[in-house]
Amino acid sequence: MTAMVHFNVGGTRYEVSRSLLDMHPNTMLARSADELWHEDPESEIFVERNGDRFQYVLDYLRDGRAFLPIGVPKDAFLGDLEYYCLEGVDESKIERKLTCAAQVLHDLRSEIDSWDADFEARKTEKRALEDQMKGLELQQACIVLVKECAGRYLKDGDLLLFLTTEAEEDKPAIEAAQKICQCSNPKDALDQCNAYLDKVGLMFAPLEATYGAGYEEDFTVRMALVDDEDNDLIEC
Repeated sequence: MTAMVHFNVGGTRYEVSRSLLDMHPNTMLARSADELWHEDPESEIFVERNGDRFQYVLDYLRDGRAFLPIGVPKDAFLGDLEYYCLEGVDESKIERKLTCAAQVLHDLRSEIDSWDADFEARKTEKRALEDQMKGLELQQACIVLVKECAGRYLKDGDLLLFLTTEAEEDKPAIEAAQKICQCSNPKDALDQCNAYLDKVGLMFAPLEATYGAGYEEDFTVRMALVDDEDNDLIEC
């Protein structure tokens, strides 16, 4: 277990390893902690100096350099080192924390750049997920519309069918048709519809939609189904 020496520097308490003091045997601190000077290692050694600056004295003892904050005068710190009898002090190794702050600022900017890159990546991922969701919604709309139109044809054999918001039973298919008409590429959506219809030997002719004033309440879709067997047209 590392032996510790207890210092009370101007009312601020510190624990300093005996091994660190042994590295600087000629300092007042090491001499104060020597068993010949101080018979009880567990007792506290009081030093009448500035307690806040003592942490930087320890930095200098450990690392051979110290970084002082703006609020610590360099002359006062050099006075502390002289008081503690440190020999061969290299003033060039006593720097302002402003240098460190510049490095911290650089690291912070790098971190922010990393956050920005991650944010952009997440935005791209979000857009991709939104596009995927729109694609799934459009696929669902195609299935609903195909099911409605083909189902009516197979049930009634009626060659002339209209979807309109005026009919309550048409609403699911109308909503699907609206999504298809308003998508970025209706032709691709029509091709998707035809991929389903092809399984029963049918296909859609080009989509034609009519909007009234406030088309959400007045929307009519005319779509022609082509029967591969006899090429009859079915409008719905």
